[in-house]
Amino acid sequence: MGTNEFFKIFRGLFTTKTIQNPKKHPSDDNEKHWEDELLSPNLAENISLIKRIFKDCSDVVYREFNVGMEQKISGVLIWMDGLADKTTLNSNIMKSLIDETRFISPNGNHINSRSFSLIRDSLLSVADIKEQDKLNDIVQSVLTGESMLLIDGVAMSLIVSTKSWESRDVSEPVTEGVVRGPRQGFTENVRTGTSLLRRIIKTPQLKMEPFKVGTLTQTDLVVAYIEGLASEKVVEEVRRRINRINIDAVIESGYIEELIEDQPFSLFPQIEHTERPDKAAAQLLEGRVVILTDGTPFALI
Repeated sequence: MGTNEFFKIFRGLFTTKTIQNPKKHPSDDNEKHWEDELLSPNLAENISLIKRIFKDCSDVVYREFNVGMEQKISGVLIWMDGLADKTTLNSNIMKSLIDETRFISPNGNHINSRSFSLIRDSLLSVADIKEQDKLNDIVQSVLTGESMLLIDGVAMSLIVSTKSWESRDVSEPVTEGVVRGPRQGFTENVRTGTSLLRRIIKTPQLKMEPFKVGTLTQTDLVVAYIEGLASEKVVEEVRRRINRINIDAVIESGYIEELIEDQPFSLFPQIEHTERPDKAAAQLLEGRVVILTDGTPFALI
């Protein structure tokens, strides 16, 4: 067997198959492409469209209500059960919507838009609220644990921050035990990872750039680097390689590693990984770039 034949067989053993996009149902071509749609002022149309998008999704909750002194203004709060915090929903949102909105006077024109503004500015006691009218962005927000508030007669929604999910506590990493040093390790929550790095490196020069990868999983990525220490060419190259990724799912940081490294078939590692925030912080201080991936405690360096 010649050398060329040997390498062909060797490469064939490690060739990864491209994940194919799921086949569309025949009826999908007949339906309007909802990702490009905007909200309608008609509440019933919006609810019908959202229920069609979330068809057979039993964990989507719709809570319809009426506001105003005469209870003539209709609204709906939509969230994903298991991802949204029920304490926030009950105490900070629904209680205010049911009780406080009874004082909204029915006099005057544009009562619906005035009710929407009053709810946004004065009634919802939550930290993060934003307006959104693009249906695709609204659906993605609900899928990540945020809640959607719609008022009849207003072609705009309020996206209310209610994210909450089970996560394990910060503990010592099993794969990288040390005799001396911090006993903390990254968790599967990417925001926990960024906060651990912020606790060590307390400077606004530490940048955290967000990305989403995976057409189906929409996995959150954060590219961390220290401005002024990291080479701008390296940072730009990391951005470029992440943006060119076209894959259905990213479950673990190993997916990203294989897709951005120079030689995927090399026997030698080209990208380092760690579970330790102190190690990642030390690498950042040396001018390297760290990639945090939601769903895994392993950061790429």
